[in-house]
Amino acid sequence: MNAPPLVVGRLHERRAETWRGDVVRIQVPDSARASHLRPGQFCRITVGDRTGCFAITTAPGRGPFEFYVQRGGAVADALLDLPVGAAVRLSPAQGPGFPVGEALAGGVPIVLAATGSGLAALRPVAEAAGPRALVYAGCRQADEFVFLGDVLASGAAVHLVLSRPGAAWSGRRGYVQDALAADAPDLSDAWVFACGVPAMVEGVRAAALRLGARPERVRTNY
Repeated sequence: MNAPPLVVGRLHERRAETWRGDVVRIQVPDSARASHLRPGQFCRITVGDRTGCFAITTAPGRGPFEFYVQRGGAVADALLDLPVGAAVRLSPAQGPGFPVGEALAGGVPIVLAATGSGLAALRPVAEAAGPRALVYAGCRQADEFVFLGDVLASGAAVHLVLSRPGAAWSGRRGYVQDALAADAPDLSDAWVFACGVPAMVEGVRAAALRLGARPERVRTNY
């Protein structure tokens, strides 16, 4: 299937989020904004002759498209070097996203599992679900968590896991999928949304199924 045509947006704002990356807000045409239907969707952003995929980090209908852009890739670095006001070529929102409306309507728990920048894509889910959300977020070090203040402010129950913590870290160590398996919540009625590296996503899927989750209610970012 052919990719949707790119539209031209404008870099509206950029601000630091972590030492590794910035939040970038791009003003987009109404046609592109209308394509953003669910949290978890993404856009293809083209800078020069290179294109990358970036998750939209805000809920549908909230003005400019917002992205967390982490340095270290050719497209990300080029995007972060653009001045505010620069034209940016990007696709409409793509991908199925996460069925947040269906999950909320069911009145059941929502488990969110993320590693690294994956928490950015799940932030709007946590904000919508509030105390019904059970969040497992993992990073290598404590200063790499993205939008952690927003997720905590949502009222969600948040479990942080570090894979390479320093000596000062007194919280959980290891990996998100192992923390979920160790806590062993009853997921027989829950929805599970996972976003991050493939090993974590597949590990969370396997753990969720063992804990009673229905396969059709375990959704991932790929």
